[in-house]
Amino acid sequence: DSEADEKMLTMENCISDTKTVYAYAENKYGRTDLFATSFGAFILINMLKTLDIKGSKAVLRSPAVRMSDTFLSPICNLTIDELKMAGNVECGFERRMALGYSFWQDLTRHSIVDATFENKCLMIYGDRDDVVKPSDMETFARGRENIDVLVIEGADHRFKKKGQLEAVI
Repeated sequence: DSEADEKMLTMENCISDTKTVYAYAENKYGRTDLFATSFGAFILINMLKTLDIKGSKAVLRSPAVRMSDTFLSPICNLTIDELKMAGNVECGFERRMALGYSFWQDLTRHSIVDATFENKCLMIYGDRDDVVKPSDMETFARGRENIDVLVIEGADHRFKKKGQLEAVI
């Protein structure tokens, strides 16, 4: 759990923090490969769009490729009109945060649907993902020669069933 104020949750801060961690790891260990899940993968792809880190590979598990849509449902379970009217609402799963329309706009401005980056990636997701639509991940990967896809049959977003995480590894 982070003790950071919800106001600190902006895409600029998330991308900046990710770049800082990457720079530290690269400085300490040399070329560094990357791993991210869901919202973290959304942030990572935003970083890859803007940072030239040739040679680094990435594993993207259940990436939230349409994060603004995922934010509305299932994370907040609201329509865009309901979110506009509600102000900040408690959103999330295990850790709920008060977020609102301005955060949704930030996610929309940082869309990765048309993102281009050169890094070789392995995208792993379950065909029963209950958070990110498998069709969104399939569409995102289609036509991108730098992305290999591994679909785990029967796996949901968190790969909770016995043997699913082992299948990834």
